[in-house]
Amino acid sequence: MSNTDLEIALKKELSDAALGYPIGWPNQFFDANAFPYLVVQLLRGSTTRLGTNGADPEYNQGIFQISVMVKKGSSTRKANEICDEVKAVFPAGLRIPLATGYCDILRNPVAEAGYTDDAAWRTPISIYYRAKF
Repeated sequence: MSNTDLEIALKKELSDAALGYPIGWPNQFFDANAFPYLVVQLLRGSTTRLGTNGADPEYNQGIFQISVMVKKGSSTRKANEICDEVKAVFPAGLRIPLATGYCDILRNPVAEAGYTDDAAWRTPISIYYRAKF
């Protein structure tokens, strides 16, 4: 398994949920003028082996972060409702198959405090995962 496989699988899980909001994917052009929309970031952690044997599997922990973007000044209610929809896609215990391995969602996603981001109100959702390589 590679970090590319992990990113593809997490993005596919979100895309397949068909929530109906435009998604800004990492390093891809996105017109951020149509609110509401989602912005995706993959915050990779370190890769570790649980054993000392070089043949033991590798694990990677990190955060799949999805930010809900609504128009600034339009209240936080819509952002909170969308957060609930996104969080439902990634419940604790979800196992996502990878090309060679799997990715486990470690706990229920957390909607962080929202804040102003240019013309938008951003509410990040942190989805904690561990992938087996």
